[in-house]
Amino acid sequence: MKKIVIIERVPLFSIVMKELAQTVYPNSDVSVSGDVAQVEATLRFDADAVIADLHGELAEQQALMSEVEDAFPRARKIFFLDHLSPEMQQTADEQGSLLICRSHSYRDVLTSLSEFEKSATAGLDRNLTRNEYQSDIQLPGVDKPLTLKQAMVMDLVIQGLSGKQIARQLNLSPETVRAHLRQAYERLRANSRSQAVANYLMAKRMANNLVEM
Repeated sequence: MKKIVIIERVPLFSIVMKELAQTVYPNSDVSVSGDVAQVEATLRFDADAVIADLHGELAEQQALMSEVEDAFPRARKIFFLDHLSPEMQQTADEQGSLLICRSHSYRDVLTSLSEFEKSATAGLDRNLTRNEYQSDIQLPGVDKPLTLKQAMVMDLVIQGLSGKQIARQLNLSPETVRAHLRQAYERLRANSRSQAVANYLMAKRMANNLVEM
């Protein structure tokens, strides 16, 4: 039985999201919560899909996307929001998640969800191939490579730069750098800076060897 997590604080919309989830994932176990932390401890590695509603400004939306990515690294992720923007689409592409505009019709939403699930079931990402935001650096046994931004951040970590220095050099906010580092550590199966550096260097050598072959 698939386990589906819905992150939504508005009761009325959570009912709609639950109905969608049960249509796309029949006979699934659906959990509804208003907060990521409430369900993270029990379903971190068991959730098959997470459906969340994004509110607020761009930074708040990206922060919630990063929080969901950190909390449920193996789950497929679907986010609802008011307006699609290039910045949000890039973040979604980096994660391999799906963005759906709330103004879309119920039928269009259902179609998007069904197609996303079919792609995931076939073992493919959202674009059916490694997308333009993904690097070739991937640790063996991990299903996602680092994104280009995560690789750029790790390259600067190796040089000994602090988070604030990395933010200035890449023209990013410190919060965005921290989010990239959290996700990079997750994809590098690292619990410390030294372990992340060691695993990153190993994965990068492997990627370079593949390119040279």
